[in-house]
Amino acid sequence: MKRSLLLTILIVLTTTLLLAGCSTSENIQGDGNTEEAVNKYSADNPLVIRLGNVNSPTDSSVRAMEQWGEILAERSEGRIKMEIYSSGQLGGNREGVLALQEGSVEMWYFTPLSVAGFDPRFQLSGLPGLFSDAETAEKFYRDGWVGELMDKYALENGLRRIAVGEPSFGYLFANDKAGFAPSLDQLKGRKFRIVESPVMKEYFEKVGVIPTPMPWGEIYTGLQRGIIDGMFGNLVWPVAAGFHEVGNRITMLPYFYFPSDWFFSEKLWEQIPDDLKGIITESVKEFEDIARTEFAKETEVNIKKMKEQGVKFYQPTPEEIDKFRKQSFAIWKDYAIDVWGEEVVDRLETEIIKANN
Repeated sequence: MKRSLLLTILIVLTTTLLLAGCSTSENIQGDGNTEEAVNKYSADNPLVIRLGNVNSPTDSSVRAMEQWGEILAERSEGRIKMEIYSSGQLGGNREGVLALQEGSVEMWYFTPLSVAGFDPRFQLSGLPGLFSDAETAEKFYRDGWVGELMDKYALENGLRRIAVGEPSFGYLFANDKAGFAPSLDQLKGRKFRIVESPVMKEYFEKVGVIPTPMPWGEIYTGLQRGIIDGMFGNLVWPVAAGFHEVGNRITMLPYFYFPSDWFFSEKLWEQIPDDLKGIITESVKEFEDIARTEFAKETEVNIKKMKEQGVKFYQPTPEEIDKFRKQSFAIWKDYAIDVWGEEVVDRLETEIIKANN
């Protein structure tokens, strides 16, 4: 008990020292292109980029971040130093967005869908059934107009989406009783822990699901005791938490797409010298490829491990996926028009929903 209390106090003190106090990072101040600013950073006095996230230090994303830090240090000859704070050491994603907006932290890794409270438009890429596969999602989210809109929404909230996250779908992990659910009808009356966002809440309620709020740390026992019938997640984070041991029926329907992206404080970005900005931006493509490779490797390893442990997978047919996506669009269409307008929703329907069936 004493050890736990001491650990809690240390975490609180660390977070307070890093986030509280002045509203702007002392590491980056003033006009980034004055002679003083350009000459400010050296191997002895590097530009420190603090990168907050809530993932485990063993997660594929964190391994990729560590490699990114090495790339930046090498290419800047030590003038850039990345410090990674995992497991929520700097707070949750809400605190992360606030810190970026205030300029008290340089960078954060989070799923836009999870911070819809700041701007409901962040839910765009996560609309249920919008994307049928990773290739299509990458085409529109990473390289296309959906991603451009996400960049715009981020900047309007004081955030610069500097790197695009790994292709990640939310699949259903259900217990034995609930079983597989390759159609919306099979979700009715079930209690699921869902991603907390307005569109998800409205969507699943219309489907007939009973959304059951539950902290991440309580999901395992929730599944084990039947408090919830299932949860939605990718094949990396829930597996690391052991949810597959009690949610051992996985339906591989692309319920929703939810990559986590890397965001920089726009307030602080503008103060970085152009030469260091160039080093950072030129490293992004290589870093994104590393993150995708690490994510794919971990996903492959996890699928093999789960199958060996007796976890069963259901791979929906193209017809089941098509039906699910059309039904989903009809459910969230009116909500989407209210948030993004008819022009955007028409493009989603014609260029993605219908074109990819």
